[in-house]
Amino acid sequence: MSNVDLFSNFPTRIHANLEPSSLSYVQLPGHFAIHGSVPAHLSPSILGYLNDQSIAILQGNVDSERTHDLSITPVYALEPSSVPAVPTGRIFVRFKENVQAEEKYEALAAIGYQIIEIPAYAAHAAWVRGHPGGIDVSLSNIILLQSISDVLNIEPQMLTKLGYRSYSAKSQ
Repeated sequence: MSNVDLFSNFPTRIHANLEPSSLSYVQLPGHFAIHGSVPAHLSPSILGYLNDQSIAILQGNVDSERTHDLSITPVYALEPSSVPAVPTGRIFVRFKENVQAEEKYEALAAIGYQIIEIPAYAAHAAWVRGHPGGIDVSLSNIILLQSISDVLNIEPQMLTKLGYRSYSAKSQ
């Protein structure tokens, strides 16, 4: 199975936030990420690690028969820099300053999201995740978050390797 088929539930492009001039993340062909342990047979395909080595970026196509029990996501490239980024499924939602995020619990639940954390420093913001479902659900339905009143910004959490200045994908 090709990565295109495996990742058909993931958006091909994700805007970094609601700003009209915001950067975009675009699926990076011929790459995928494994969240968790990497099977030995895939070790030669590893390009690097993120998040204290809990997420590996690999090059190639996913063998769905040998990886069906793994948590696998596409790798995105931040345009125009081509910095590789891996989604976590967490989305940061910021409301108007006078709106407490916890007041939006029901509105979020109505569109399939749950609050997973409200930062102590910003009661008008929350980390949310699509529910039920995985990372693909969080990202695919991100546009629904715009329908909630008082939303000022929406940003998906995308992990990148610190220190990346340029990234050139091996042959795709």
